[in-house]
Amino acid sequence: MTTTAKISTTFLVTFVTLMFAAFPARAETPLHRPVELNFDGVSVERALTTLGERADVRFEYDADLMEGLHSVTYKTEGQEAGRVAMRILYPRGLELGEIRGNRVRIRKREPFDELRPKREE
Repeated sequence: MTTTAKISTTFLVTFVTLMFAAFPARAETPLHRPVELNFDGVSVERALTTLGERADVRFEYDADLMEGLHSVTYKTEGQEAGRVAMRILYPRGLELGEIRGNRVRIRKREPFDELRPKREE
């Protein structure tokens, strides 16, 4: 192998390595941001507003989804915002829906969703 070929190969390997380091495979979203929260008997709306402010995300939902939900008592340090949101929503029959940039739609969870057979790939 000539000196020019060795330099070209070294350059190519270095370039590809730097590209993978600069652009991770998983795109980070605001829901991946770690948050610190301490809720003690707050409404679901207040919890989502506070979580959204800390993670720079906006939760969108129909007002009737929040009617009659029990209050939120939850403490976390350094947990991803999306996990916190699901821990708040799931026991109340809700889930994260469509995500577009920093906007997340909340929707009603189908009650028997976990009983459906999952498609194996």
